Amino acid sequence: GNDKGYSGWTAIVSVVIGKPPEAPTTWSSTTTAIVGEELRLYWLHNSADGSIEKSANIELTIDGVTENILQMSNNVREDQVSSYALSTSDYSEGAVIFWRVRTKGIVDEYGEWSVQRRINVYARPTLSIALTGSEGKDIEQLESFPIRVTGTAGPNTQTPIGYHLTVRANSAYETTDHIGNVKMVSKGEAVFSRYWDINEQLAVDLTAGDVDLENSIKYTVECTVSVNSGLTAQSTARFTVAWTD
Repeated sequence: GNDKGYSGWTAIVSVVIGKPPEAPTTWSSTTTAIVGEELRLYWLHNSADGSIEKSANIELTIDGVTENILQMSNNVREDQVSSYALSTSDYSEGAVIFWRVRTKGIVDEYGEWSVQRRINVYARPTLSIALTGSEGKDIEQLESFPIRVTGTAGPNTQTPIGYHLTVRANSAYETTDHIGNVKMVSKGEAVFSRYWDINEQLAVDLTAGDVDLENSIKYTVECTVSVNSGLTAQSTARFTVAWTD
């Protein structure tokens, strides 16, 4: 103050002290998505000034077309992890998604982009198996060896890399092995299990030397195919042993 009295208060100037966040840490629910399934992208805001995430910019590049999505950060979990749900229903088999994200804290400026990550979208693989007897007919009752097991995998845009075949007993029984020892087989026990490392359709013959089967017992054949997308498909078939001799 002076002899002319007090001057008015100076205007309050608000200064935010802070700096943009560092690049977020990112991951996704899967890196191999199946057409039609929801995919979730996750990131962790890496604050450089202690402030929480205010918004995120998600960049999606799908088959070469880029779009940016702004997400206000009102759904951040207690552990500060944010996420974005992405439906793959409209994507075609073989689509490729590249994504990255950057975040904003109290400072109205985005930090660095995260690393760009890739997700491949595939159709769900399929497998059908058939059991045929020595005359080439489908069998529900096995009267004699061999059993021909054929497996047809799809779609043809994905290549098989191997098949795992298992034969399980559907009920418990007592049997004798080839040298006369008594053996108990439990319900669900695998009496045969083998892997074939092949990149074509499956066609194998099981003989008496491969698998020991008991008369009147039902068995389930389980087959799993692994394909080059990293996905798998399964199929089962059942038969009852009815030896003719």
